[in-house]
Amino acid sequence: MTYRLVVLITFCLPTLVARAHSQIPAPDTLRPTAADSLRPGALSDSLRLGTLQDSAVMRDPRGRELALLAEQSRLRQQNLAAERRPALSIEGQAQYQSDVARIPITLPGGISPPTPPHDTYDAHLAAGQTLYDPGIGPRRAVEDAQLAASQARLRAELYPLRQNVTDAFFATLQAQSQIAELELAITDLEAQHQVAAARVREGAALPSEEKALRAEILRRRQSLAEARASRRVALAILTDLTGKSYDSTAILGSTDLATQVAHARDSLSILRSRPEYEQFARSRALLAQQERARKAQDL
Repeated sequence: MTYRLVVLITFCLPTLVARAHSQIPAPDTLRPTAADSLRPGALSDSLRLGTLQDSAVMRDPRGRELALLAEQSRLRQQNLAAERRPALSIEGQAQYQSDVARIPITLPGGISPPTPPHDTYDAHLAAGQTLYDPGIGPRRAVEDAQLAASQARLRAELYPLRQNVTDAFFATLQAQSQIAELELAITDLEAQHQVAAARVREGAALPSEEKALRAEILRRRQSLAEARASRRVALAILTDLTGKSYDSTAILGSTDLATQVAHARDSLSILRSRPEYEQFARSRALLAQQERARKAQDL
């Protein structure tokens, strides 16, 4: 009986495998998967990391403070320049006296000295102009340093926003790759499951083999659902940061990362100068200019 079973399996197995493969849809009828979207030709309309970061910075309302800070500094500079212009002032005074001094004499001919009036009025116009002010130059320097320090502080506050976009971008990219890998694995496991089911029907395999494959397919589908959920969450974060909506079919591009990494390694000294260091330098420059302005004011 064992010999006959081996012969039966030998002659029937190729037929069963061909039948199972014939039940799998042809490649041109398969729906596009994430792996198909990851082909180089499919990245023409993909989302890039640099574009997403720029969109997030432009959408943040704090980005408009740069122009507001520059306008405030310009107005304060105008106030400093106005101090050099002539200043006109008008002063007036009026007073009334209930009693005034009199000269109690009578001149020959019956002429008496006039009595001073009880009310008096006084008004004058004054003009003044600063000819030399040793503190105007340091005060302007303080204003320029204040503008630079405020803008550096704002850039340092906006810098973590780019990191948030980067985290969400690579989380989406990782989920995108996991989805492509899981879809391919599920397709392969479904083909193996069909072959195992045919073998069980023909008595060439135990039911446990088919059930093991079915359990593995369910586990992979659960992982696929989790990856898709993670991708939706990451895309929702990108939508909130950039202000643009991205559906589930949005594809993130990563073909330019190798070039960016090579460029980053060539300019490490520039990349290591974070905006916080610029903020510290601008703050030190502001303190130095304020010290100069106080010394000029004292002189």
